[in-house]
Amino acid sequence: MTESDHRGMVLAQGGLALAALVYLAAQTRTVFLEKPMLEAQKTFLAQRLSALKTTDKQTGEAIEKRESQIKRGQELEAKYAAMLTELLELSKVDPDARALTLKWKIQSSQPSLDAPITPLPLGTTPARPLGLPHSKSP
Repeated sequence: MTESDHRGMVLAQGGLALAALVYLAAQTRTVFLEKPMLEAQKTFLAQRLSALKTTDKQTGEAIEKRESQIKRGQELEAKYAAMLTELLELSKVDPDARALTLKWKIQSSQPSLDAPITPLPLGTTPARPLGLPHSKSP
């Protein structure tokens, strides 16, 4: 190897080292410039996480409260259903109970097991349920 070849190799290695140094310096500068932004994002995300945990806790409490309200409502509905069923049974023999059922239009939503099922006359169609559009028959 001649002296000029050696000098060329040293210059090439020096150039590569200088390029690596410039690259590392630029990356280090970028990290230091982005550090405040990343810390702000970290703080913001910590606040959001805290808010979400609080909301989750409040939601759980609200669900528990609603479940107890629903349970009480179902119990009350069962009591009213039993009372109205008893009133309907009583209206078969008591004129005052019959007057109440007629005045308030109280009727059983379940068909009686003793009541015979009457078929529709030929050529008639059953009434359509509420909220459904008319169907066009061919």
